[in-house]
Amino acid sequence: MNGKKVLVVLMLGSALATFTTFGIQQTSEMSVQAEVVSVEVANPQLGPVSETVSFSGSLNLSDRQMVYEVEESGSYEWLVDVGQAVGEGEPLLSYDTDELDMELASIEAQLAGLNEALELVDRQEAQVEVEQQTQQASGLRSNAGQAADDHSGEREGTESEVLSEVIQASERNAELRELSRERRELSHEIVRLTAEQEVLVQKREKLTVTSEMDGIVLSVAKDKGERSDGPLVEVADPETFTLTGDVSELDSYRIEEGQQVRLTSAAAVDQRWAGEIIEIGDVPSGYVDEASTQPQYAVSVALLEGDTERLKAGYRMQGEIILKEVEGLSVPAELVEESDDSSYVFVHENGRAWAREVELGFQADGKVEVTDGLSEEDQIIIEHGSVPLEEGMKVSY
Repeated sequence: MNGKKVLVVLMLGSALATFTTFGIQQTSEMSVQAEVVSVEVANPQLGPVSETVSFSGSLNLSDRQMVYEVEESGSYEWLVDVGQAVGEGEPLLSYDTDELDMELASIEAQLAGLNEALELVDRQEAQVEVEQQTQQASGLRSNAGQAADDHSGEREGTESEVLSEVIQASERNAELRELSRERRELSHEIVRLTAEQEVLVQKREKLTVTSEMDGIVLSVAKDKGERSDGPLVEVADPETFTLTGDVSELDSYRIEEGQQVRLTSAAAVDQRWAGEIIEIGDVPSGYVDEASTQPQYAVSVALLEGDTERLKAGYRMQGEIILKEVEGLSVPAELVEESDDSSYVFVHENGRAWAREVELGFQADGKVEVTDGLSEEDQIIIEHGSVPLEEGMKVSY
């Protein structure tokens, strides 16, 4: 009997312990489910998703004109000073043109004399032609009178008068031929000297160097010691720039001329510029470092958009070459989870976390395009501490 009591007591104790353990476990689970997890949320971004190549470089004035010394050009006359604004076509410097000026003056004098001689020939030809026409008219009247006299039986004039008229006509014809010959010779000489004059004028124009652009004079080497191998005069447009930097061997293969580039500067953090690749080096411009065998290649970008008024040559800028870009909604790629051939992100809705299935598109630079499943108003959970997110979990932000 006592043994049965002991058995019953043991069974009751075991049941009580099991019930107590179950109750504690249930209470613990309910406590976790009732806990509200603190999260951070954000809206999907509407904008570009870009695959880019980053590089940095220095600004250079892109439109520059440098005038170098010409051998055996003699002395120079500088027509501008450093810092002076010049317009396109404005003279910068002039080489010594004294000898050319003397030759041109001689040709001009010769041309003036030849033109006067040609005018004289013109007047002489006109006079001879008038005399010839007068003689022809007189001859017609004489012939008409002679015919009338013959008809009436009276004849005047002699053979000597007729012979004199013939001789005079022949002399005038010979004179006209001589004047015509002189005209041809004078005209030929005028053409020759005019051509020579044009050559000399062009030569003198080349000796007067003009600006090829609207710009600023950067340097003037008036002292022969300053010139060395440098330019006599340098002019540049102060508002047109080219950014030149280096990219890696791999990146040089991925980029091409004409690609768009976004530009920023640490000196003007609130400014943005846009440019375009205009040149990619064909040979290495250097290496990553002295111990490296990895080559780098120069890339040049023309600045096309943005305020360039305060930029200066030598400024450092950062560039992002756009390889591919799409516009649309995007989220950080690290927030996307995969399950059973589907993709989803957790969103905050009515105080709980819900897994929202999404369709993905282009992915680059840590962002992924969302083509379906989200709107701009959705609140995606971007931070939830160390607590794993679960469907329906209570959350707050």
